[in-house]
Amino acid sequence: MTWNPETVSRGVLNKASEAGAVLGDLAGEMSRLVGHVLPHDGFWLVGMDPIAGTPAFAARHHGYSPYACFRLETSHRADHDLNPFAALLNGPCPARAFGTGSPRNEVTAPLHELMAAEGVADELRIALTLRGRAWGGLALLRGPGSRPFTAADADGAARLGPCLAAALRTFVSGRGRLGPARGGVRGAGTLVIDECNSITSATPDARAWLRDLAADPLHADGGRTVTPLWGPLVAARRGDPRTTCTPTAQGWIAVSAQRLDGPLSGQVAATIQPASAEALLAAMSTWYGITPRERTVVQWALDGAPVKQIARHLQLSSHTVYDHFRAIYRKVGVSSRDELITLLTR
Repeated sequence: MTWNPETVSRGVLNKASEAGAVLGDLAGEMSRLVGHVLPHDGFWLVGMDPIAGTPAFAARHHGYSPYACFRLETSHRADHDLNPFAALLNGPCPARAFGTGSPRNEVTAPLHELMAAEGVADELRIALTLRGRAWGGLALLRGPGSRPFTAADADGAARLGPCLAAALRTFVSGRGRLGPARGGVRGAGTLVIDECNSITSATPDARAWLRDLAADPLHADGGRTVTPLWGPLVAARRGDPRTTCTPTAQGWIAVSAQRLDGPLSGQVAATIQPASAEALLAAMSTWYGITPRERTVVQWALDGAPVKQIARHLQLSSHTVYDHFRAIYRKVGVSSRDELITLLTR
């Protein structure tokens, strides 16, 4: 069968737009459509925070176990690799085939060993990029006895990256509550993670956040590997703190991490909390296509500035500012300034 990116694009975008569809549904449809031209035995889909470049949510079917996904998410060797698709995102080609016949060296040996332990013979990774941003990655897996993925397969798969990225973006912007996560009176929860990446201690609020993620349909793998933790964890250990902002069924959360010193030196403290208005505005601007000028208008609105003051500061007419507000309302799905502010702050 020949490649038809348009058919794949229509199929995954339709699934991403379906009311009630969960992440596993979208991942399964991606697998089914891509499987017409690239048969595979399992897959692993990772959605990323496009601002921080860190994993935000994930879904899988067969192939790698949750523990293997965890190892893949946290064992990158290059300093800039905060996610398992970073080499492709920063490289000349957004897709790569790797299997038992691939060269074995110091860098690739851990992946060889992991694949052998998991019964995976070949893997085809695809970086999902669109308009200069990384939205996620898809790994297709084949077991022993299957035909190895080829360079030609990788070339064809690379053509699918933008349409799969568009589907992820459509899915996120249409799912979950755009606003800080509502955890009742719950605030920030803190976890302590040791050198072996085990959670050794946690506050009650942190345990509650973990339970929420475990039951969250937007985080098909969240309950097993807590995907939003791993990017900040790796970044903290490299002295480059990052915050992952990700949607949940209850709203958006922010996950950050810092290295500890003193008696707990070598361990990391990670924090899960409702996304702040600042973090949420940045995420909203990216996922919902808010322009830089529209974002500035929202920022002034968050500070309580009236339309005339916003217009004067931006050297625009009040009519143009109102046009910006209407465009923002349409993109986000609200009908008034008060509703927009409430969305971002409560």
